[in-house]
Amino acid sequence: MKVKQKLDEQLLSLLPVGADDPITARELQQLLNLQRVRDVSLLINLLRRRGKVICSNGKGYYKPATRCDIESFVKQMRSRMKEIKLATISAEQALKGGEDDERG
Repeated sequence: MKVKQKLDEQLLSLLPVGADDPITARELQQLLNLQRVRDVSLLINLLRRRGKVICSNGKGYYKPATRCDIESFVKQMRSRMKEIKLATISAEQALKGGEDDERG
């Protein structure tokens, strides 16, 4: 078995089911012997892009136990997408206007 695939399987096996008791990125980092907490986020994002449903909330990561878990996660992610879009509007407008100065 490839090392990467084994790591993926390990991470998935460590995720609790349901939003009531999620596992933190720091805990996953330690259990998986990863160098950085950021490596956990990167691995989870990769698994999500490969079709794995891994939910998260402000407390950590988990596998969904119910449809409600998935709906809550989707709602949270859509809200983040909206906030990111709103944060980019002024920069996009500056690019369209050809402005080079910094705005504060």
